[in-house]
Amino acid sequence: LENITGKVAAIGSDTYDTLDSAIRAAKAGDTITLLASGSVGDKSIYKSLTMDLNGNTFNFNRISVYQPASVIVKNGTMISSNSNNVGVDVYSNAGLRLANVDYSGACYGIFPAGDASFVDIYNSHIKAIAGIATNADGTYSNNVKVVIDSSTIDASGNGQEIAIWINVPGTLSINNSVIKGNIQALMVRAGTAVVTNSQLIMTNNHNEADPSMWLSGDKTWGDGNNVPHAVLVVGDWSNSTRYAYTAACTLN
Repeated sequence: LENITGKVAAIGSDTYDTLDSAIRAAKAGDTITLLASGSVGDKSIYKSLTMDLNGNTFNFNRISVYQPASVIVKNGTMISSNSNNVGVDVYSNAGLRLANVDYSGACYGIFPAGDASFVDIYNSHIKAIAGIATNADGTYSNNVKVVIDSSTIDASGNGQEIAIWINVPGTLSINNSVIKGNIQALMVRAGTAVVTNSQLIMTNNHNEADPSMWLSGDKTWGDGNNVPHAVLVVGDWSNSTRYAYTAACTLN
């Protein structure tokens, strides 16, 4: 057997010194298994892959998943260094599934950013300023599909904001999960959301007078992202034209 000392990742019997080299070598459908914690900077992925973290840590700045890729990350820790922007973008007709993952570090944890992009979160924990958020521009981003099951999406600490924020038409399903936000737990500005056997929690640790707040509503609507602070917000300000969508949320 090959000596795996100092190796970071494996694809079958082939081993690699860096995670980046393993991702570049992988073919569509391959599984990359981490043998130790590994890192990449910004990485674009165009092929369907499974990354088995194998109890290790995957460090990165920003990951972008493009059609036709469907990426599965499981069994470990993800840390993004992109504290001022998106950690993982999922573009049109591409998908991301997290299973048994603890993910933190990014400003926007996951950003479904294109038509028919899909995100599936199972038995995982996401900690971010905004856990899952979409763009507001429906001209190229519609039919987003997000499923959250047996997971925690946490945006509840000081400086945190919204756990889940859906701005464009699509579907959101939340089952057996905890959705926790500082100023909103769940905001459904468009599309259809169904929340079942779950907790929506608002902590509201913000200083309301702080002018640096990037979502600075309180009890009244304003322009753009001036949105009332509430555990659940459905719809949008009646005079707004940017979010002129139908929105519905069912709580079971």
